[in-house]
Amino acid sequence: MSSAVSSHTAATTTEHPAVPGPRVVASPLPDGPARAGAHAGPTSLQTPVGEWTWQPGSGSWWYSAGLLSMLALPRTALAESRSGRRGTLAGLRLPHVHADDRPRLRAALEAAALEGRTFAVDVRFLRGDGRVCATTVTGGPGSAAADGGYPAVTGLVVDVTEDRTQTAPDDDREAALRREVEQLRTAMASRAVIEQAKGVLMVLVGCSDQVAFELLGHLSNHTHRKVREVAGLVVGSASGDGQLPEDVRQILRDACPPSAPTRP
Repeated sequence: MSSAVSSHTAATTTEHPAVPGPRVVASPLPDGPARAGAHAGPTSLQTPVGEWTWQPGSGSWWYSAGLLSMLALPRTALAESRSGRRGTLAGLRLPHVHADDRPRLRAALEAAALEGRTFAVDVRFLRGDGRVCATTVTGGPGSAAADGGYPAVTGLVVDVTEDRTQTAPDDDREAALRREVEQLRTAMASRAVIEQAKGVLMVLVGCSDQVAFELLGHLSNHTHRKVREVAGLVVGSASGDGQLPEDVRQILRDACPPSAPTRP
């Protein structure tokens, strides 16, 4: 079965330069748990956007190619938390997050895993080239783990460095913040089709939630389409609204077991 497999390696803590403190913004997400698969391609966004997934039980992370590019990190630099015992949260390490912002982000991630909360918080990352990247991180819980453990926590990272460094009148800054929040809402709205596509692939291929999303990423990379576009094609085909393009069908044929052929 063809599948994109995430790379996870241990990361070490890095000293961070002193930079101005961040601000916390109210979450633009609706109250209550978010659906699984909180991944949205930045098709309609002008601001750089990356995607991430944290598995609280195993402590593993997945970063999209866009997030790795935003933070100037190689694929081998993926963060990995310490493994946790069954029924406990893994030790949460955030080596690429500014030291002053780690407690805030850690609290938000743990609240998402334990209490089903969504969040939006300003976080500074230290890029691989040593520069500081100002971002807004949003997230929320996904589907419960197959073994009954904690749900994955998924979300987006929006690069707002340029907005933060520009000097503008208060009215302009307020307008920029409104645009930023609207961009986040647009990105989060696209979660639904990706979640539906994951469900289709889970049934079609007989795989887990995470593997289904990795397969979407694999399809995206090898057909040169955004993840959201691939998800729309999969959902449309499953609902009878159209056929899958040949390049997408070929990859799915390789991924599906013989007993579960793809839709013609």
